[in-house]
Amino acid sequence: LSDGGAILDDGTFVLESGIISGNSSVGVGGGVCIKQGATAEMKGGKISKNCTTGESAGGGVCNKGAFTLRGGEISGNSISASEYGGGGVYNDSGSTFTMNGGTIKKNTCDLGGAIQNFGTFNMTNGTICENTAHMNGNGIFQIGTMLLSGSPSFGKDQDVYLPSVENPTDVTRSTYVITKAGEIGSVTIPVKVANEVSGR
Repeated sequence: LSDGGAILDDGTFVLESGIISGNSSVGVGGGVCIKQGATAEMKGGKISKNCTTGESAGGGVCNKGAFTLRGGEISGNSISASEYGGGGVYNDSGSTFTMNGGTIKKNTCDLGGAIQNFGTFNMTNGTICENTAHMNGNGIFQIGTMLLSGSPSFGKDQDVYLPSVENPTDVTRSTYVITKAGEIGSVTIPVKVANEVSGR
């Protein structure tokens, strides 16, 4: 399929249980593609072992609309093309991805093993762990706006990679919203800027 190996959402999609697995797409969204203006909510189940086979992003999910992850698992998804991102989730420019729960783990690609964000990413809860980026951002390859609050959990080596900021020594002054010293409550998130660890 061109976009959305299993599901091309152009309206409203809710996943409460079940497994979306083993799908592929030449276009974006190896498992699910959420089109512009559409909404999707994941409360449970799994989106796993899907992939994009062309020069495209979002091994598990490509979001061009509004996607809320409340529960379940996005895991083991991948991107075959080099220099493309969002092994688990690709959040496009102008889109909103909200993570209130669930787990994103063991996804792989070059840029942003768990998430590549060009839009707005809000995370208040849930877990990002065991993802791998062959180039940058095991956790998140961050270009858009990222808002972290509540009790998010980042596993070991799940860094947030910022390609560029106005002042690399003070990430809080950039348009990428990360709290002081990368600390979210008791959680410390490693932040990398242009291949250099920035005081984290």
